[in-house]
Amino acid sequence: MHWVRSFYSTCELVALAYGVNGGIAKSLTPYSVYALDESILAKCKVLLISNSGHNKDIVAIAKVCMKLNPKWTANLSTADGPRNDLKSIVAPENSFNYKSNIKDGFISVNSVTANYALILRAFGMTQITSDIEKSETTPNFATINHFIVLYGGWGEPAAIDFESKLVERGTATCAVSDFRNFCHGRFIFPGNHSGHEKKAEVPADCAVVMLSTPREKPLVDRLISLLPDRCNVIHIHCDFTDSLAALDLLLKASNLAGEIAFSKDIDPINPKNYSNIDKRKPLQIPFISDLKAFGPMKI
Repeated sequence: MHWVRSFYSTCELVALAYGVNGGIAKSLTPYSVYALDESILAKCKVLLISNSGHNKDIVAIAKVCMKLNPKWTANLSTADGPRNDLKSIVAPENSFNYKSNIKDGFISVNSVTANYALILRAFGMTQITSDIEKSETTPNFATINHFIVLYGGWGEPAAIDFESKLVERGTATCAVSDFRNFCHGRFIFPGNHSGHEKKAEVPADCAVVMLSTPREKPLVDRLISLLPDRCNVIHIHCDFTDSLAALDLLLKASNLAGEIAFSKDIDPINPKNYSNIDKRKPLQIPFISDLKAFGPMKI
């Protein structure tokens, strides 16, 4: 569990890997856990995923988990320095903290990639290849302000991370859906934002991004054939059918997100913040004390 959207995609990867291996897992943010009855934490295996192991939300929920379920609480972080508080909270045999020189800008890129690799290896993937190609893209994204991202299978974590990169850079709005959910009316937005030669009021400011492996390729091809010819479609495909597809699609989608940012004169590593909202200020809201005061949700 973790609250940062990019690391939430890592949690989704873990949940997906558990499901593929015959288990059931759910991604949660530390704050959302306070809405659940404590008996849930006492019965489950809990994996805390963090970069620094220092954020107060992950530290607070780690203390709760260790009180309720010390045997089955573990943590994974890509920091092993003195500021990693999880090291002193979680039992040493369940605390996995990796020393690294990984550096991120305002947006987490390298650390997310590293976490994907660590997670996939933990689930048995033995080979990491380096011949991952660039995304298939259209030449100009400067006028596109809305992205509809469609995924299936191993593409789900990459889709969530892609949404995070677009929104947290202030690049564009982004909606993420399973391919099948696209069939329930969500096709109307890209259709109505793809321009029309007879209706000047119809904007042309949307693109559809398809993430696929060979499992989804036939479905994607059929969906693309149904979209208007004027609709911008970017198809990111990988040839892997196993868990390596998650890492492959992550890197390709990250490349695409970077290209979109550059097309709008946005620095992908250090985007401008014209409103001057300090990302630390919202964190000063007493989420934990408020949630504790309300207690778990009731039927």
